[in-house]
Formats: sequence, structure tokens, C-alpha cells
Amino acid sequence: MLREKAEVRSPLNRLLGGTLLDISRVAEGGAHVRHASWSVGLASEGTCPTLFPCIQPRLGNQPSKKGLSTISYERRFSVLDAPLSATETLKKYRKYITDWEAKEVAGYQVVFFLGLRAEKVKVDGKKPNCGFDDDTSNYLTPLNDHLAYRFEILSFLGKGAYGKVVRCFDHLAHTHVAIKIIRSLRSAQKLAEMEIDMLESAKYVEGVVEFKESFRFREHTCLVFEELDISLYAYLRLGLSLSLPLIRLLLQQLLQTLSQLHQRSIIHCDLKLDNILFRDRSRTSIKLIDFGTAVTERTQVLGYTQTRFYRAPEVLFGVKAGHMVDMWSFGCLAAEMFTRRPLFAGESEHDQLRLIAEALGSPPADLVAKAGKAGGLFDSSGRTKQPAGICRRPVLSQLLSSLPEVLADLVAQCLQWSPSSRLSAEAALQHPFFYSKIAHV
Repeated sequence: MLREKAEVRSPLNRLLGGTLLDISRVAEGGAHVRHASWSVGLASEGTCPTLFPCIQPRLGNQPSKKGLSTISYERRFSVLDAPLSATETLKKYRKYITDWEAKEVAGYQVVFFLGLRAEKVKVDGKKPNCGFDDDTSNYLTPLNDHLAYRFEILSFLGKGAYGKVVRCFDHLAHTHVAIKIIRSLRSAQKLAEMEIDMLESAKYVEGVVEFKESFRFREHTCLVFEELDISLYAYLRLGLSLSLPLIRLLLQQLLQTLSQLHQRSIIHCDLKLDNILFRDRSRTSIKLIDFGTAVTERTQVLGYTQTRFYRAPEVLFGVKAGHMVDMWSFGCLAAEMFTRRPLFAGESEHDQLRLIAEALGSPPADLVAKAGKAGGLFDSSGRTKQPAGICRRPVLSQLLSSLPEVLADLVAQCLQWSPSSRLSAEAALQHPFFYSKIAHV
């Protein structure tokens, strides 16, 4: 037993000069590292982590390097030898990694994973980012390859305007994570820094996805999050439905999260079913993700924020907007959770405003007067200039007629032209929908 313990600790002793670590702290995630400095030369902030995963004991007689396949050698590295110093990595595995990696790995204090089973990207100085990016500046992510010699890429989760998300295994913490890889464009990298700031500000808000750390790798900013289950959008796309009691429970959780965010002057700016994920397979609780366009009350909400179907009128008009844009989006998605279709599915901003006007009636004249855009859609009294051939949609009460009356009332109080007329998140939590008896629809 004593010999086995010594063998378990020996790789760490080689790296840390014999210092013994409290391995149990690894499971707790350790301290947050903004730009993880285990990537020496690539990171400029933070401190080097002092937590390492428990190393599996060496087993019996180990096969020699000669004759080992890439897959078996990768298995041996992942399970038995990691973590290693850069020197030890090059000594043992130089023949199995690319020339680029051989130069790159020398800048790392600790190596946890090499991705030897992956089909490596061929480095080409004539291609975007030496071949590591596609034509849209998104990082190429071969399955089973590594990110920063620590994370193993397992699957592709999704893609957005500013990057992609992949499911990974963290060979330091021994857990699955979701990593958002921001495009290498300078503008996207700047937005990533803003997102990190917003996530830090929302760090202790219940119902916000857990942001673990961020790091730079091959000209990309990478954000590491906890792994969650599927989004509400994906769930409904499977043809599944949400019971009314579950809708009430999930909406209540979302409002509690929004209330805390708004108290901290944080505006999410992109509330939609895609950005609300179940925490786990039990699918009874949710978390809010994607703070890429989030801003504070001191910052102007920009016109490109919010997905069009959930975009608030003041954003469509280009006037000053605040946290009530989130409550407009909340009203839209609350209805969609029951009907499984968008409430206002405009094909353009003008079409979106027209659909809203047909449901709510003419916008206030003072709102139209302030409009920085789309003002030509209405006359001076706020009436819609209806083009020929466009069918008028029903009024809001008819749009919401398929909803239970108490839910329809909650939605209607969130969908008001004037932000000041909408329910706040805190006030919405007091709505009868959350306290009255409802049938299991």
C-alpha cells in the first residue's frame, strides 16, 4: 500500500520537487484562473494552478515504445504518464507529435494531453492562422485533438456569430466541460473580453452558467464552462412538449435569475430558448448561457443585440434601451414554451415591427418620433403604413388565445410598447401565474 501511494505521487514529485498536494481540492474546481497560466508564454494574467489530477498507479510490466500503435500509446499517455513537464513530454513523445507542437509544447510548464489519435491540422503559412482556422476565422476542431495540451475535443455542440462551442474532457480536473472558442478576428476577441467581464460580474448569480476560466490558444480566446444538458429550443425541436407546471417552474427560475442580473445592472440582451439549457437529464431546472452581447445599464444596448424574433421595440426603433428589453424577450419565449412556435417571426426588422404593431396596435407617437431607424414604417401618429398584399395578423389577445388565461395575462403584461409599462422581473414573480392552481396541460 505504501509503495502504491508513492508511485501515485511520483509524477507530481518530479514536477514539483517533492511537494505533496491536496488532491481532493481538484474536484472542487480550484480557484478561478482568468487566463490560465499553465500555458507559459501564452498567458499574461493569473497564477499557475497548484492542483493536479490524481495519477493512476503504474501497472505491472509496461510495454516498450517499440511497436506500440498511436492509439495504445495515447491511452498509455492519458492514463499512466500525465501530467508531464515539457522536457519529459518531448523526451517520450517527440516522434508522435507534429513539428509545430514540438515547438509549442516547450512553452508549457505542464502537459496533460496530446491528442495523438486526432487527425492533426496540416500547418500551412499561406492559410488563415497557419491552417488552424477556416475561411471564417473559426478554429478547426478535429475530434480527439487537444486544446492547450489539457482539454480533449469530444464533439461539436454549436456555432454562433462569434465562434463555436465544443464538448471536451478536462484532463486536469477529470471532468467534462463546454468550451467556447472565439473567432480569431480582433473584433471578436474584443467582444470575448467583454463577455468575460460580464460573466465575472454575474459569477454568483443563481441560474447563470458556471464560468470556470479562460485561456488563449493559437490566436483564439477560449472560455471554459460547466457541461449542461440540451437547450429548451432543442428539446422542443425533438417534438417534445413542456407541461404547464414545468413551464411555470422554469419561468420562475428564469425570472429569479433575471431579477438578480438586473439588480447588478446587467442586461443579458439575448434571451431566447436556445440560450436556456437544462442543468441535467432530470430536466427540472435551467441555466442561462451566452453573455456575448450582455451589457450594463451604463452601456447603450446596440441594434444588433437580441435575436430578431425576441427583439424589443425600442431596439428595433434604435432608441435608448435598458433592462426591460429582457422582459420583452421573456414574454416572447414564455408564449413559445407553450405553443412551440415563435410569437413574432418577422423576416426583417421592418416586418418584425409590423407584426408587433398588428398585435399591439399603433406605437406611441413619441416613440416613433425618437426612432433612429424604421421610423418610415409609421406615420406621425404612429399608425402603420400597410403595404398592399400584406395580411394583417390578429390582435395580441387572439395570438395568445391558445395559452391558459393566467399565462396569457403574464405574457401580455411583458409585451408592452413602453418599457416602463412592462412587468419587471421582480414584479413578474408576484404574478398569479406562479401561485394559482393550474391544470396539468
